[in-house]
Amino acid sequence: MAKVSSFDLGNSGTNAFEAVSASTTGTAAVFDAVDVGGLEPGTTNITVSKLAQRDVYQGIEFDKTIKDEQMSPDRPQGDNESDNDYRDYIANSTLDVAIGDKSYSFHIVQDPTADTIAGLGAKTIDELAAEINAKDELIASVEQVGTDKYKLVIKSADSGVDNKLSISQKNIHFGFATQASKAAPNND
Repeated sequence: MAKVSSFDLGNSGTNAFEAVSASTTGTAAVFDAVDVGGLEPGTTNITVSKLAQRDVYQGIEFDKTIKDEQMSPDRPQGDNESDNDYRDYIANSTLDVAIGDKSYSFHIVQDPTADTIAGLGAKTIDELAAEINAKDELIASVEQVGTDKYKLVIKSADSGVDNKLSISQKNIHFGFATQASKAAPNND
């Protein structure tokens, strides 16, 4: 019968967290010891009761035409505002993502400070995904989910509650939030 001994996590030497580390890939767990000389041969049973996951959000489905076109919200129905007001509306159309203590605002236009609507320079959804991917904490992709059907997918690069995503959108609608939007990609 094996002897069970008490273990002190706060001793002055190497503690349990420094002696052995574990990582997972798929369904396998790998354990590594800094100093294998301090380990005794034997079998260790590990029970994984909960595994941290990445936070993942999928937007609404859109067709290939919308995927390949530059994003530009339509003027809201019944809008009698001036071109300057509409330029401001488009320039302020954003997808906002917060992760941990960081927040990012992604515009659907190239230059939100431009003076004219044409000068704003609309982006494609692929360009928006590439801009999101430029942030180390985020992963974005435009995934094909059917014949000529796509979704924008945004996820945290790392797992765990500290990497929880919060996504909101303003004047656009990708399906990440329940708020009403004046302009939305549609499949009509």
